[in-house]
Amino acid sequence: MTSPEPRPVVPLDSSDLDISLVGGKGINIAKMISNGFSVPPALSVTVDAYEMFLDITGLREKISNILDNTDFDNEESLERSSEDIRNLFFTAELPEEEIDILKKNFFNLEGEYFAVRSSAVAEDLADASFAGQQDTYLNVRKHDIIEKVLTCWASYWNARAMKYRHDTSKNHLEQGMAVVVQKMVKSDISGVMFTSDPVTGEENTVIEASWGLGESIVSGLVSPDRYVVSRKGEVLKAVIKEKNQGFFLVDGENKLVDIEPDKVSARCADDATLKLIAAEGDKLRDHFGCPQDIEWAVEAGKVYILQSRAITTLPDLSGKDDILWSRGYGDEYWADATTPMFYTVMGKMLTDYVNHEGAHMMGYKDLESGPLTKLHKSRVYFSATVLERIFAHYPKLIRSRELLDYFPRSEQERISKYPNDFLGMVKSQICLLIRDRDGMIWKTDKVYRRWAEGFLKLCAEFDSLDLTTLKDDELADWYFKIQKGSTKHYQLIRYGMVSHSIMTNLLVKNWCGKWLGDDGSIYAG
Repeated sequence: MTSPEPRPVVPLDSSDLDISLVGGKGINIAKMISNGFSVPPALSVTVDAYEMFLDITGLREKISNILDNTDFDNEESLERSSEDIRNLFFTAELPEEEIDILKKNFFNLEGEYFAVRSSAVAEDLADASFAGQQDTYLNVRKHDIIEKVLTCWASYWNARAMKYRHDTSKNHLEQGMAVVVQKMVKSDISGVMFTSDPVTGEENTVIEASWGLGESIVSGLVSPDRYVVSRKGEVLKAVIKEKNQGFFLVDGENKLVDIEPDKVSARCADDATLKLIAAEGDKLRDHFGCPQDIEWAVEAGKVYILQSRAITTLPDLSGKDDILWSRGYGDEYWADATTPMFYTVMGKMLTDYVNHEGAHMMGYKDLESGPLTKLHKSRVYFSATVLERIFAHYPKLIRSRELLDYFPRSEQERISKYPNDFLGMVKSQICLLIRDRDGMIWKTDKVYRRWAEGFLKLCAEFDSLDLTTLKDDELADWYFKIQKGSTKHYQLIRYGMVSHSIMTNLLVKNWCGKWLGDDGSIYAG
């Protein structure tokens, strides 16, 4: 509900503003401006204005009724409720009181074109890596700002954001949405920087840059140059990409422009510019007390900071887990260089369903917890501790040289001497029979084929889509749908690949070698 003395619009130039009033983006911009950072002037249409809108138009009660009838575990119900609520914002009549307040403040703004960004209270917090689930609009003229503010308010109710709040027990109607309105910078070059390497965690500044506006990078139009700058301002590494096109602010429009031929493969930032950009990043990191993910732009040689938020996903560099991480298995199963995004998805599925849940189903309590994989410099490593425990459960008659090669030579003799765990094997099959019959060797193949038939239909439906026509929340929904649909794959390969296939093949191979003197040709044939 609104405060006794609501503040519907405030300039973002004071350090005493509260996140509950101006949201995550707003509070960070206000802190930067009030502390002398080079940030384009901005104001906030506050959470108070959002709350006033809900109360005066009667939307609060209507939204509450829709939420009461929403099944958050049903995609169709969630999508329908999201659409119904968002439509309320576009059909409700904005009160004259708010229109007058907004117009008065907007037309006093410096500049002709503006960025209008949502700034949710839950956004950019250290425990909620939640940015990007609402909207941003660039190059907005003054007379269009009110329309974009309404659109940003409506974006608070997209399906993905609603699902996030529901799953994290956040009250939908208590947090609200602010909107940041900020002067647009006519960027010559722009990009993002991370004051610590987001992949390795090293304390170097990583700067990605391209010609023109940041949209060139965000939209995937170009692969940006990538620079690594030390804490002393030295450029340690420069990876230059071809940048054939870029978006530029021309007459108030984002126009796609062909880059001049001599600039296509050239650095878009020299060492002096990179040093200035990195210096701003260092000041922000020191000011906020933690590594920052920063959007920046350069206009006429001046560096502007557009946005800064804490990096919430840095790797743990403590190095004190006492785990030996091996690429022995990873180089076979997961051989290619891996992006952090793909690893986040694939690594979790392997850990949750193949390792932890699979171990529980088979009664192997020593394997039900702990890390399975780790990403380091784009390569996936497997925990030798987990691999060793799996090896210990294999009977001696199938422990081959190939399995021992996953471990350091100094450890192979010790590991090879584990006693047979026949009781554990029998127990695992009894547990499977009770907990997950699909894992029984005579059943897994049939179940997998049945699952694959349905999953391929889902994939065919996805392949038939024109992804360029889908909204962000629709793409997100498809991601979760495919993720959910693929779960059974991991729940079956934990038996079919690890137990049935590998164990059976190794058993046959060892028998061929010991009893038939096979050099590998019989087994291969």
